[in-house]
Amino acid sequence: MSEAAGILDVAPSTAHRLLTTLTEEHFTTQNHQRRYITGPALLSPGLKGAGMHVIPALRPYAERLFPMVAETVHIVTLAGTQVLHLVAIESKHVIRVGARTGVTMPAHHTSAGKAMLAELDVEEVKSLYRDNPPTTRKGEPIPMDELLESLAAIGRAGIGINIEESEEDMTAVGASVGYIGGQLAGMSVAMPAGRFSAAVRFPVESAVRQICTEARREVSDRIGTDGASRIRHGAR
Repeated sequence: MSEAAGILDVAPSTAHRLLTTLTEEHFTTQNHQRRYITGPALLSPGLKGAGMHVIPALRPYAERLFPMVAETVHIVTLAGTQVLHLVAIESKHVIRVGARTGVTMPAHHTSAGKAMLAELDVEEVKSLYRDNPPTTRKGEPIPMDELLESLAAIGRAGIGINIEESEEDMTAVGASVGYIGGQLAGMSVAMPAGRFSAAVRFPVESAVRQICTEARREVSDRIGTDGASRIRHGAR
């Protein structure tokens, strides 16, 4: 806030009002550290702003994942409580999930979004949703304890699943790769719900886990000596 006030040469209270208005109009949002970053209204049209450096870092991994699953692969980042789909490799199937490039969705509805939220501390998650409580796609409230328990399980598994939570007739499997240049990032594999059988699910989960683990080890910011995930939802 003080940085914005200094740049604009206005009082902190004025900067706060301006940023609040910009956030309400989706021109800005707050990341997991409560810092203001470019919001969906600016990110979607031209894909400008936070997260663009993630694309060259993860594209080789997305290209390796794609032939293993033959379904649409997305590279995504976390922006506040939203997931931004940066770029996609679209499936060749006639019936497929199309590229969602530039589209934002609630993180807790999406597979990779859940996995990225599971990287955060409990208090960070609570802070993100304090002014915007989580709901289902149909607008039904999700209790915070329920969300945290779900994230804890996802953190232990290392995989997030989305079964028609973000869109009807669409399923996805995703994982986080940790932080790249300070930005939480991940990848997901999306397919029509009708193709998401047990015979398909487990090989896709295995492929996503393998490639995202490799990306975390090789290109993510190192949090510990092994670059391990910061899953800390075991206790509240």
